[in-house]
Amino acid sequence: MSTFDTQCYPSYQPTEEVPDFFSRTVSLYQTLPSYDWLAAGGVVPSTTVTYTAQQFQDALSPHHGGNQVYLGCTDGNQIDELWYYYYVQGSVQDGTFEPTEFGSSSCPATGIYYYPKGYVPPTTITSQPATSATATATATASCTATATPFAGKGYLYVYNSTGTQQGFVISTGKWYTAAGTPATITSSSTTGQGPFTLTTSKGLCAIQADSSLFCDASVTTGAQFYSDGSSLQFNGSDVFSAATTPSGTAQGVIFAGDGQPVDIGTQWVPKC
Repeated sequence: MSTFDTQCYPSYQPTEEVPDFFSRTVSLYQTLPSYDWLAAGGVVPSTTVTYTAQQFQDALSPHHGGNQVYLGCTDGNQIDELWYYYYVQGSVQDGTFEPTEFGSSSCPATGIYYYPKGYVPPTTITSQPATSATATATATASCTATATPFAGKGYLYVYNSTGTQQGFVISTGKWYTAAGTPATITSSSTTGQGPFTLTTSKGLCAIQADSSLFCDASVTTGAQFYSDGSSLQFNGSDVFSAATTPSGTAQGVIFAGDGQPVDIGTQWVPKC
């Protein structure tokens, strides 16, 4: 991008362009709540439902000046990425980004899967010659070894009182609804049976005196959790709650029990 050339800066200081680049990138990204737009258009993550490319475009293009959004799919027809194209009037730093469209999408017209974040679709194993038996068994085991809820590593998704998936748990144990990646959570159980502890990259997870979920390196004794199918349980209940539903980049505190105004539930998705 030419407007990031150092010669364009009066009295240039080394790396002066770096915060400009990230500031503009983040500010533009925050104007594109694709997940919310898709949900408003009836396109929500599902392990069984498929969508058409037109359904995606109908939900997204009105927010992109009527222009088509690039839909990127994997070989398995799974939606993998969205690209919004722009022309810039003026400099990148303070110019106006005008929506446009570029090229054709890589997704098929129909049969597009929009899986929940972290979901791994079942792998179909076809019969193999006897000489491939070991390789086939290894491939199968790699995905089935952690298929049991709360056994090994996985992700925790948050569901509201209507049963709609709404964000996920991040590494601090808080609730996040913006685009991003859920925390990889490790259960101490190898069978999915409780009691077990949960650990994120931040540390052990505890239920504090005020009933809030907290994951941190300072935690020395993790909470004893149980499972009800794929739902997390604490003290015999799979009900959790929050003061409010977080929006944007806000992070919501999750409380065990129904002591807060917003009731929520959880679903464990194995990390394969």
